[in-house]
Amino acid sequence: MGLGGGLLNILLKYFLHGVSFSFLRLVLAIVWTIIAVALVFIGSIIGLIIGFLVLFYIIGGINAVLTDLIWGVSILKRIGKAC
Repeated sequence: MGLGGGLLNILLKYFLHGVSFSFLRLVLAIVWTIIAVALVFIGSIIGLIIGFLVLFYIIGGINAVLTDLIWGVSILKRIGKAC
């Protein structure tokens, strides 16, 4: 295929990663909103802080799963090697 085929394959993976990440983030943002509202009703400031922590874990989890599926790079194995 040559250099052009490899570049096209990489660009398609970037596109797939971006579109998948955006779609999953939209879906999970709705779930996060429900969780955050419930936590804020339970305890205002603490609930809001916990809600943002949940949001960060959701975003990191989505990115780790997509990276593993699309690029074949396991984030958990890389973290284990670094420690």
